[in-house]
Amino acid sequence: AVVIKFRRHNLGRYQNSANNKKKFHKKSRLAVSFFSINLILLNKKYIVMSQPSVLITGSNRGIGLKLVELYAKKNFYVLATCRDISRADQLDSMAKQYSNIQILALDVAQSEDIQKLANTLKKQPIDILINNAGIWRSSSFSSVNKYAWLESFTTNAIAPYEIAQAFLQNILDGSLKKVVSITSKMGSIEDN
Repeated sequence: AVVIKFRRHNLGRYQNSANNKKKFHKKSRLAVSFFSINLILLNKKYIVMSQPSVLITGSNRGIGLKLVELYAKKNFYVLATCRDISRADQLDSMAKQYSNIQILALDVAQSEDIQKLANTLKKQPIDILINNAGIWRSSSFSSVNKYAWLESFTTNAIAPYEIAQAFLQNILDGSLKKVVSITSKMGSIEDN
């Protein structure tokens, strides 16, 4: 993909002179506003992105829900994922409040779900990927549940890697190119 960026400070030098502005528009053949614009060439189709995008897993409650709200307020295009969108009432009402939120189903423990979503979003540049989804299955030494541990390990350790791998091209097509993985106290060596 080819990414051409026009930033406010790059265009500022053309603001003072009408002659320079005409030359700039003539050369670029684009009607450029004085806001940040990304022009992305994907399979010979031009997509104009006037806002950055963020994909957030585990968006239906807690930290994920708050991140959705914060990024929506900053005018990011927010791709908010959760396992069961029919039970994501707070996220749904937030999406009704902000038109820049899209809710998508994703069970991060299911590799097929990750790949299906990656195929759905294959032409969508992603500036920031936030791996926020996580689970906690309580157990003690006297009541170890092998399957609960495997589920926790799959969701908390393997899924963030699989998601980053599945959306790598989307991230490379984005402007910011950031991957963030959030953990909890469960990830602390000192506390375990």
